[in-house]
Amino acid sequence: MSDQPHVVILLARCRVNRQPFGVRYEEKTLGRWQASWAFAIPEDRAKREGYDRTVLEGSFDYEKDYPGCPHCFARRLVKCSCGHIFCYDGKGGRLTCPWCGASGEITGVASRIDVDSDR
Repeated sequence: MSDQPHVVILLARCRVNRQPFGVRYEEKTLGRWQASWAFAIPEDRAKREGYDRTVLEGSFDYEKDYPGCPHCFARRLVKCSCGHIFCYDGKGGRLTCPWCGASGEITGVASRIDVDSDR
C-alpha cells in the first residue's frame, strides 16, 4: 500500500474576474476530500494537464490553511448545475456562474464534482 496521498486538481474559475485557477484536493479518508491549496493557472495549461476532466465523489471540506481563490481570496467553492466550480465569498444572494452564466441561489451540498469541459 502506498504512503503517497491521493491528490487531484480541479479547474475552477473566479466569480469576480472569471480567471481560471486550480484547486488541490486531497483524499484524507475514503471519499472525504479536503481542498488544501489553490493557484492561478492559464486555462490552456490546465486543459493540457487534464484538470478540466476531473471527477470526485464523496464529501468536500477545506483544510484550515486553505488560502482560497488566488484572484479574489474567497475561501469557499460552489458547484453550478453546469458541473463546474467557482469561488464564493460566503455572502448570501444570487450568484452567477462565471462558466455558463446561469444565476441562482445556493442549495444543497455537493456529493459529486464532475468538471468535464465537454458538457
